[in-house]
Amino acid sequence: MAEMLSHIEETAKAMLKQFQHEQAEQYLEDAIESLQGNVPASHLCALLLLYYETCNRQSNMLKASKIAKQLETLLHSDGDELTTLTKGKIYLAMAQQLIPQKKFLEAEINVNLAIDIFSKEQSINNLAITYFSKATIYKMNGQYELSEQEYERALSILNEEEHATIIGNAYVFIGMLKYVLSEFDQSFTLYHKAIDCYEKDNNKPGLAAVLSNIGNLYRRLSDNQKAIEYYERALELNRLLNRKTGIATVQTNLANVFLTLKDYDRALSYYESAITLYEELGNRDHFYSLMVNIGN
Repeated sequence: MAEMLSHIEETAKAMLKQFQHEQAEQYLEDAIESLQGNVPASHLCALLLLYYETCNRQSNMLKASKIAKQLETLLHSDGDELTTLTKGKIYLAMAQQLIPQKKFLEAEINVNLAIDIFSKEQSINNLAITYFSKATIYKMNGQYELSEQEYERALSILNEEEHATIIGNAYVFIGMLKYVLSEFDQSFTLYHKAIDCYEKDNNKPGLAAVLSNIGNLYRRLSDNQKAIEYYERALELNRLLNRKTGIATVQTNLANVFLTLKDYDRALSYYESAITLYEELGNRDHFYSLMVNIGN
C-alpha cells in the first residue's frame, strides 16, 4: 500500500512539474476517491495535501476549501500519526482558507505555527510560501510596508538556481503591492524580473499570469491597445495550457477594456465566456460579479 501511495504521489508531482495542473488535479481526485475507506485517512494525508495545493494553484477554491476542512479534521483526530512537516502544511492550508474570509487573527495564528515548524525543519520552499501568506494578511489590512517586508524575507532565503519560480512569484506579489501604491515604474521592473524567472523555469502558467498583470498596468495607465496586446498574449498561453481560471480572468480583463472602448459586442462576448468558466469552476463570487456587470 505504501508503495502504491508513493507511486501516485510521484506521478502527480511529475505532472505538476510539467505544469499539467488540471490533469494532476483529476488524477489525484480519482486516486483519493478510490482509496478512501480502504486505507486509514492519515495515510492519505500526503495525497490530500498535494491535491489541496493543486486545486489552490488552479484557483479551484470550492475544492480547496473542502480539502482544507478534511485536513483540519485529520490534524485534530489523527495528529499523533502525522509528521511535524505535515502538520505545518495543514496549518498553512488552514490559514490560506481563513485569509479570504478576513479572519486575520486566526489566519495569523496558523501562519505563525507553520513558520515555526518550517523554520525548525529547514523547509525553505514551504517557509517562503508561508511568508507570502503572512504578507497577504498585512496587505489586506492595508499594512503595505509590513507586507513588503514579508515578501523580502521570503526572497532572502531563496536561491535563484533552485527556486526561480518562487522568486518570480515574490516579484509578482511585490509588483502588485507597488501597483496598489501607484508606483507603476517599480511594478513594471518587478514584473519583467518575474518574466525572466519564469522563462528560466519554463513556467508557462506563471508567464501567462504576469503578462496579464502587465496588461493591468497598461490599462491603469489608459494605454488600452497595449493592455489588449498583453491580455491577448496571456489568453493565448492560458488556452494552450487549458487553464480555465486563467482564461476566465483574462477574458474578464479584455471585456473591461472593450467596455471602456464602447465595443459592447466584444465586451459581452468575453463576459459571457468568462461567466461560463467561472460557473464550471464553482467560483461564485466572480460569477455573480460578472452577472451584475452584464445586467448594467
